[in-house]
Amino acid sequence: DSRTRSDRVLRQVEAWQTQLHVLVDAYLQWRHSGVPQRDNTSPSWSMHTVTMSESRSESFIHASDAKYINETLVRNGYLGASPDQPTLAFNFNVCEVYRQLHRVCPHLGIDGFTRALNHLHKIPRQSHLADQFRCAYDCYLEMMYDIDCHVNMMIGRSLSTSLKTTLCPPCLHVTKQEPSLTYSVLVAMDGNNSLKLVDSMFRGGSPRKDERDALSLRWINPDEVDRFKDDVGRKPHPSGNNSNNNADPDWLRHVEDNTGASVVPDRLPVCIECWKNAGPESRKKMLALFLVSGIFLAVCRHGHVLAICDMIRSGEL
Repeated sequence: DSRTRSDRVLRQVEAWQTQLHVLVDAYLQWRHSGVPQRDNTSPSWSMHTVTMSESRSESFIHASDAKYINETLVRNGYLGASPDQPTLAFNFNVCEVYRQLHRVCPHLGIDGFTRALNHLHKIPRQSHLADQFRCAYDCYLEMMYDIDCHVNMMIGRSLSTSLKTTLCPPCLHVTKQEPSLTYSVLVAMDGNNSLKLVDSMFRGGSPRKDERDALSLRWINPDEVDRFKDDVGRKPHPSGNNSNNNADPDWLRHVEDNTGASVVPDRLPVCIECWKNAGPESRKKMLALFLVSGIFLAVCRHGHVLAICDMIRSGEL
């Protein structure tokens, strides 16, 4: 057997994508008409289900025109934890509750949420429940994104229009006869080095294949960012006669004596040389073992994220 587990995520994603359009149609049918009437003459099968209030086994009747098991589950208000042969199904209410909780409290992870479900159901902790819910929740988000795209297309809202008006309506939506402001939008940008990704060259094993892209309109993919990778190098350099345009801050190159006059020391203090964070920006380098050194984002004055991207082998430019 030449199969490996390195591409199991990719194969799982491809399996979900094959039936995604069918699941979306079944979900809209369930939202519109509810659970279909049961045909007692057809054979039924049981599956363990998880709702917000209980965890129990429930019987389903496979629809005659359904191609996938998950299509039948979706028509009954559930989504399986696997694309092909699910043994557990989550109620859509569970997925939506976690979606809204995570929206207002990003610190709430899936592991903590599934532990809370175990407490609500009064059963011992099941560590595998988190992995099963991750698989179902990823598919649920894909379904919600596909539905949003269909809605935007039907109401004539393009991607560029969404970016201009929906990221932060108070900042970006312009009304008729609105007086112009000196600064129409106030934006703050900053990077953070906490979310690092170690390059696979420095880690053992094989990297997992995953060709998914971020679904958020706010996320800028690396190819789009690379269009501006040489802009910093092409910036015109100021003339050398201007003493205020040195790469190193003045307080790193000068110290004050007792009279307050600025003097240049013979040798810089050892703490300045060793303290990397106090050095000039031109000396700050990211370690080579990190493929992604962090994230960089821009927010408006209302705290809404306008754009976010990975810092790939770089710092804050």
